[in-house]
Amino acid sequence: MLNPELFKPIRNLGLFLIILGLAGFLFHVLSLGDPQYTIGFQLFLTISAIFYLLLGWNIVSRNRWGFRSLKLILYLLYPGFPLGTYFSRRTLRYIKEFSIQRYFENSMRR
Repeated sequence: MLNPELFKPIRNLGLFLIILGLAGFLFHVLSLGDPQYTIGFQLFLTISAIFYLLLGWNIVSRNRWGFRSLKLILYLLYPGFPLGTYFSRRTLRYIKEFSIQRYFENSMRR
């Protein structure tokens, strides 16, 4: 039996990524009138916001790419010493200890 309390921290990470993506879009819309807001930064911000939204949505919805998205974001954070490394190691250990992959397995079998 799956305990929903064990998946809660992972779901919260997904929600946090969605909030970051929405904040990126909000910043983009609010900064459109600024002449120092260059096209390069607009593209970077938009692509980053879409990336965070997709990763967060995949994790929260526990769909086919959710577990892979979760591992991807953790491996991308890993080189960010010291906080990224600490957060990634701790979360990867949590995933392994509580077998979080089984929360995504139903959609992985399709």
